[in-house]
Amino acid sequence: MNHRTIPFSFELIFILWIGVITALSLLPVPEVGAPEKSDKIAHFIMYLITCGIFYLTFRLRIKKIILWAGVSSFAYGLSMELVQAILPYREFSLEDLFANTAGIALMLLYLMAR
Repeated sequence: MNHRTIPFSFELIFILWIGVITALSLLPVPEVGAPEKSDKIAHFIMYLITCGIFYLTFRLRIKKIILWAGVSSFAYGLSMELVQAILPYREFSLEDLFANTAGIALMLLYLMAR
């Protein structure tokens, strides 16, 4: 196996994860009576994981992978918020974007410390 070959399982996990996050970001959200701001914790965790999966999937292909994992994860989160802004049943949230960014930042700090 070439040292630049990505194991298929990482690619599959990446595709599935992005699909799940996209669905959660764009489908209507039922009112479940969750505590106020609890979705910010979910955003934090989802984007921490997104950044980590991006790193694991592309670490053998992309130079400066830690930088690209952060930039790509942030761009994806921002794009999901912008799409939500045009959907009639969702809305753009700076708080969600900040929670996403905090999760990404924590993962980047972890990756740089390794």
